[in-house]
Amino acid sequence: MAMIEPETYRSRIVEALELAAPTAGQSDYARDVPIVDVVAEVFEIWHDIYHPSALTFPVAFNRAEREALAEYGAILDSISASLTGMTLSEFHASPLSGRLAQAAERALTALVVKS
Repeated sequence: MAMIEPETYRSRIVEALELAAPTAGQSDYARDVPIVDVVAEVFEIWHDIYHPSALTFPVAFNRAEREALAEYGAILDSISASLTGMTLSEFHASPLSGRLAQAAERALTALVVKS
């Protein structure tokens, strides 16, 4: 991953979490960008930006934030295989949607609360 400014890194992580958190946001995204598979996009955006070994990572995020992001990433990875081929409607009807949204909300809360 190329060097990225800490604030830019934070904002991109927040954007990825915000897309995963609210189902309304996902529906808006699907409406605005109809060619995109929103379910897959939630995962791809996260994996494009989440690189805890990047030099900027420990500068951009404190320890509690890094732990919260790792927890979110683990949950995302644990459910990814179950979502293959799911439409957005199927995803929203699935309990996995709520699980992912809760994990994203927890991570977002950790990013807001500075330690």
